[in-house]
Amino acid sequence: MWPVRPPRTASHAVRVSVSSIRALLSEAEADLTVVTRGSGYQLRADPMLIDVHRFQELLTRSRDAADDHSRLAQLDEALALWRGPALVDTADAEVVEQLVGGVTETRLVAQEDRFDTLLRLGRHQEALAS
Repeated sequence: MWPVRPPRTASHAVRVSVSSIRALLSEAEADLTVVTRGSGYQLRADPMLIDVHRFQELLTRSRDAADDHSRLAQLDEALALWRGPALVDTADAEVVEQLVGGVTETRLVAQEDRFDTLLRLGRHQEALAS
């Protein structure tokens, strides 16, 4: 939360934030909880509730697809999860790169796979529009 040095009141600010997050999660339909773990906190959730996990699962399914139509459907669903750069404005750029650099690269590979699949399907105009 503080890239250089936390303020004197940091631990209190974190506890207040975690309390607010817990309250919001208790109202959610999904099974999400924040648990205390040592001196920190951990979010516990079904991985498929987290977009990056769903993205990776859909890419795995696309590679295992029986045909290009199924492959394209999986790739489209995976890429539709992206709404912009991952974790934008959430942390220092270096931290974001460490956390999601690989996923960003995987997104580019998925876009290339989609492009190749469209070409194999003869959907050249759609490939050009991509």
